[in-house]
Amino acid sequence: MNFEDNRNNRDNNDNCTENDSENDICSEIAKGNNDICSDSENDICIDDNDNCPNCGSDETESVDGYEYCTCGLELGPSDYDHGFVPTNPNPGADANDELGTVMAPTVNPTYRRLDRLHRRETYSRPGFVDGIIRELVDSGEGRAIVQAASEIIEKANAKESLGAKRHALRGIPSDMPKDDAKQYKQRLYAAAALYLLYQSRQNNRARILMQQWGLEKYDLLSVKKMLGILVRGEVSSLSNRDHDAVLA
Repeated sequence: MNFEDNRNNRDNNDNCTENDSENDICSEIAKGNNDICSDSENDICIDDNDNCPNCGSDETESVDGYEYCTCGLELGPSDYDHGFVPTNPNPGADANDELGTVMAPTVNPTYRRLDRLHRRETYSRPGFVDGIIRELVDSGEGRAIVQAASEIIEKANAKESLGAKRHALRGIPSDMPKDDAKQYKQRLYAAAALYLLYQSRQNNRARILMQQWGLEKYDLLSVKKMLGILVRGEVSSLSNRDHDAVLA
C-alpha cells in the first residue's frame, strides 16, 4: 500500500465518522420531535375532555362566575368575566340581613323539586311593620330621619303589636278594599313617627306626606299620641320633643 492509498483510506474513515455523527444528531432531533408531538397530543386530548364527570354531558350554564353542568354539578370558575359588585358599607333601613342559599339552575326534575321546596321553606312574607318601614324608605326623607322613625316604629311594636291594633279611623270607610285599608294604616304609622320627630325639632315632611297620602288629621293625631306613649323614654331622638307643636 503506497502513500496515496493510506491517505484515501484515512479520508474515507473521517467521512464515515462525520456521517455517523450526523446520523446521531438526526436521531436525537427526531426523538425530540416525537416527544414534543406526543406531549402536544396529550395536552390536546386533556383540553378537549370537558364533559361532566358526573353525567358526561358537555352542556353548561354560567351562574355568578361559576360553571355548572345541567345536572347541577359545579365544574369550576367560569371563563367569562362576571364582574365585581362591592358590598354596600352603609346599608339602608330596608336592608335584608337574612342568610340564605341559592341552588344552581338545572333541568334535572329532582333538583328542580328540591329548589321549589327550598324557596317555600325560606320565603318570608313581609309583616305589617315591614310595610311601615317601606313607606318610610319610599317617602323621600333622608337616611337619618328614616332610621330614627324606623326605631320609633320598632320600639313601639316591641311593646304592643301594631298590626294587631284595631282603630276606628275616619280615613277608612267600610267599603274600602282590604289592601287599601292596610296601606292607609301603614302610612298613618309612618307619618305619625315622622311627626314625633318633627316635634323633636327634626325637620321632615310629615305634614306634606299627610296631604299626599290623604291621611285624616284626627287619625294622625290619635296614632301619634299612642306611639308617643309606647316609646316614652325609649328613643333618644325624642328627648327634645316639643309637645306644643300642632298640625296646621
